[in-house]
Amino acid sequence: PGMLDKRNYLGRSKDRAFDPLNNDPDFEGQLAEVRVWRGERTEEQIRENRFRRLTGAEPGLAHLWNFADVQENRVMDLVSGAFNGRLAGAARTVPGELPRDPGVALTENVLHLDGNGDYVELPMNIFTNLTEATVEVWAKWDAFQNYSRVFDFGAREEGLMNIKTHRDTPTLRFNLYSRDEGEGLLVRNMVRVDELLHLGEWIHLV
Repeated sequence: PGMLDKRNYLGRSKDRAFDPLNNDPDFEGQLAEVRVWRGERTEEQIRENRFRRLTGAEPGLAHLWNFADVQENRVMDLVSGAFNGRLAGAARTVPGELPRDPGVALTENVLHLDGNGDYVELPMNIFTNLTEATVEVWAKWDAFQNYSRVFDFGAREEGLMNIKTHRDTPTLRFNLYSRDEGEGLLVRNMVRVDELLHLGEWIHLV
């Protein structure tokens, strides 16, 4: 369980990944263009790159999984190739129309998850040497399931963060758990946006 808990997931709860009694459902929908940047991105930087298809060579980019290059169930990290993910269950890539500019859609490969045992497992050490990071992802829900995760990153020994629905509603939650040095406990900070999501519509999350 300790080793499993340090792995990172797209579309699956870390609790479910190592606890067979946990019943958090998997994400049902599509994901695309998962990015991890070094440091905190400004609002201007986020808007400037939101609709762009990145190559992996952009300054400040630590990881990029865009599902354009999947080899034998490996989701390639286009920045270094050293932090490739793994498709699990029936997770697969499919053609999808991802917004690229206001009013313009471009067909490209996206990750499809059916909410029933499908997810992507990412390496344990994707945040090594990153004291600050910005995570971006495009997501589209086909169904709202109880606390289903877009991603679940981190480790209980150090800190966790995830984006998920609130129960089975279109309300979005971002949870950041950090270690309290004095008490030695995980402290949760939460951002909740009510009624934000719409089934079948792409949304850019940062």
